[in-house]
Amino acid sequence: MMPASLTPILAFSLAHQGWEMSSGLSWLSSLLPAVACAGVEFRMDGKAEGVIDLQQRIKSAADVERLRLRVGGLLQRDGGEVPACWRMLEHAIGLGVFELPFDECWLELDHVAQGQLPALSCFIKFDDRVDAPDLAVRAERWLACFGQALGDGARSVLQRCQAACRPGQRVSYLGFMLGRPGAPLRLIVEGVAWDGFQPLLGGIGWQGDGEALQRELDFLFGHFDRIRLALTVGDAVEAAFGLECFVGRSGERDMRWSGALGALAGRGLCTEAHRRRIAAWPDTATPATASAPWPDAMLIDALAKGANWLGRLDFRISHVKLGFDGKALAGAKAYLGFVETWEDLAAPASVADPARRGTGPRSAGEACGAALDFLLDSRMPGGWWLDYPGLQNASDEWVSAYAANAILDHAGDAAALAAAARAWSLLSTSTRDGWGWNRVKPADADSSIWALRLAARLGAAGARQAHAGLDFLRAHMSQSGGLRTYARECVKQGPHSQPMLPAWFDVQDCVTAAAAGLEAFKEGALGHLRRSQGPEGAWTSYWWVDAAYPTALAVEALAASPQPGDRAIIGRAVDWAARRCVPAAGEDGARCGGPFSRALLARILGHAAYPDKALLTRLRDGLLQDQLADGSWTASAWMAIPLEGRSLIVVDGARIITSSTVLASLARLRHVV
Repeated sequence: MMPASLTPILAFSLAHQGWEMSSGLSWLSSLLPAVACAGVEFRMDGKAEGVIDLQQRIKSAADVERLRLRVGGLLQRDGGEVPACWRMLEHAIGLGVFELPFDECWLELDHVAQGQLPALSCFIKFDDRVDAPDLAVRAERWLACFGQALGDGARSVLQRCQAACRPGQRVSYLGFMLGRPGAPLRLIVEGVAWDGFQPLLGGIGWQGDGEALQRELDFLFGHFDRIRLALTVGDAVEAAFGLECFVGRSGERDMRWSGALGALAGRGLCTEAHRRRIAAWPDTATPATASAPWPDAMLIDALAKGANWLGRLDFRISHVKLGFDGKALAGAKAYLGFVETWEDLAAPASVADPARRGTGPRSAGEACGAALDFLLDSRMPGGWWLDYPGLQNASDEWVSAYAANAILDHAGDAAALAAAARAWSLLSTSTRDGWGWNRVKPADADSSIWALRLAARLGAAGARQAHAGLDFLRAHMSQSGGLRTYARECVKQGPHSQPMLPAWFDVQDCVTAAAAGLEAFKEGALGHLRRSQGPEGAWTSYWWVDAAYPTALAVEALAASPQPGDRAIIGRAVDWAARRCVPAAGEDGARCGGPFSRALLARILGHAAYPDKALLTRLRDGLLQDQLADGSWTASAWMAIPLEGRSLIVVDGARIITSSTVLASLARLRHVV
């Protein structure tokens, strides 16, 4: 008996999303096995409406066996002429093609009239840990199983592509487009940074308009975090290629997709209807929450897994692919999918990876170098930093501006300067006045302050975007000189904006202290800070768990522009920080809080009239001891986001804010201890 098909699972998934199951998708899904990891592909620009291709992932041995039985049964049953590509797949399965080293395989079925067998493509993600490093050798092995040979022209392109890849770039997928004329290959190259496409393509032998390509890449990287290159290879590399664009990290739900799709809609590459449908796709369904009965094949799999396993269906936006015809973007497709994931309820709680634990103390210079390397390596290929991934809307604009300011404290480093300049280049593409938590959140004063501080440090304060940002920021300044995070007249709420509390529009010390580092706001902000210091010596933090953040910024600003009486204000803050470092019984005074707090306390203590060098040395050495092997520090930049009736407590899971703060503090401490 032929095993179950994908059709019931796909029908359930589309119904969950409120999508209709077309006759075309019903037919295509009947050709594939019941493996609950699949996706649809369609044009976003309103052309070719109703033409939807289907994809399915084959990964495990059980998946392969279901595919073998399904394909074998179909071809035995089909009485008509069978396309050669299906015979190739049957032949390859019989030869054990899936016994070759691979990580996963994606089968793609092109839209076709019901009753016909569609064109078939097979995309292989290689397992670099066990497979041969030579790309042409890999291609030959798989093609041989399909009964095909690798032509000399294609071999040359593969060899040139492999040779042209810089460190960090690699061919992650090799596609065998068995149903297309000439059965071309498709290369998917990832890890390419914003400035790496032209050198890579030039090394392969592509001849196109490089300047036009870079203009389009600059547009795309202003809205997407990473872009893969999709090349079609026959006897030579085709002039047209695809740019596969991603938002966020794999498997994470990220509402910034709405803004990215809106940018494409502005170019006529996506209709408004498709923008809404795609942005609404991410979701999760379980047997308990689904509005329809769980598909039989998935119930059977769940019973086979056992009672300790909890299964769910995750709906994810994979990517969008923009065509580049050699001169401009041409056409756009969306790739939406779902995958069944499992959680072992009996598994013990995860523990920290020992490889990430501290490696022992480095010197301050070595620690700063390692931290800078971590921060540079943590950027998205476009140059953005992302952090606070636990939120549905990870931060890019604010985090990038903050991190770029921090790495500039590593004075004289060309890579740091280039990364900071790239961050400003991305920030300056904003089409609104001011900057925000990310590209889809309303612009706010705090994010704008860090962007403007970056512009000033890079000598870009005269740029049009900087002038617009200053005008935006002035609307947030109160008569007292303090700044509010949001100004009612400036807020433009988007579809995914968080409801705002009235207090979000009040003056906050943590925002004002950051603004005191800007020349245009220094006088007013310092006046407010002189009046708002708390009786214990600290300033109040609205958005942060620890008052060390606004207090460190306030002390630094006061020390840079002292007036009579400021030394006493700074002294009270220093005394507050020193009391924070007094250990309780059995505690280490060098570890008075997480790395984020300790780094800020050290910055405050460094401004004492007579710095306690012994205490500063203990704090510094504690930070050096706690640095992780990758150059980062344990996430400890805890934010407290006030909501209606509660506060959302979140930490910088990517460790960007913590590591940036410690790096900046170590750089400052070099002048004291």
